[in-house]
Amino acid sequence: MPLLLSWTTGASLDVGEALHEYVDVSAGFLETLKPRPAFGLLAERLTHDSYQHWVSEKRKDSFPKNWARLWEIHVSPADEKH
Repeated sequence: MPLLLSWTTGASLDVGEALHEYVDVSAGFLETLKPRPAFGLLAERLTHDSYQHWVSEKRKDSFPKNWARLWEIHVSPADEKH
């Protein structure tokens, strides 16, 4: 299954790690539906305006490196535009 997932999606991450991250962020998203501030990744502002293009070098430097290898944020509740 991991090989099939990699082949069909082009994913290059470890499938178990990627699935764990996806579930954590999904659970965090459900928590944001409650009347309290977002936390973790969901509290972060945009990182990319398009695939693999950071919004700025400053944003790239400020984004946690452990998340940067797994995530690109294109839409965020923390962004001033929303």
